[in-house]
Amino acid sequence: MFQNISHKIIICSYLFFFGNIIRICYKEIEHVTQLENSLSISSVMILNIIQNCFQIFLVSLMIYGIGYLFGCFEKIHYHDNISKYEK
Repeated sequence: MFQNISHKIIICSYLFFFGNIIRICYKEIEHVTQLENSLSISSVMILNIIQNCFQIFLVSLMIYGIGYLFGCFEKIHYHDNISKYEK
């Protein structure tokens, strides 16, 4: 039932994190290039990037935790199957 699902979920958490970091940085840089006075906006931009990165980190950490739980279930399921065949 659980065949490497945990690895797939963990990989998805990494892809989610890095993909959204790239998207946010690109969006903020594009927003700054459209503005004329970029010096006053730079601190707001940096704070916005940090806030969004922290939120994305928390969500990807939750996804990683779900993958870890699935990994625990995979180990339990694997040990149950091994013990059935040993009897």
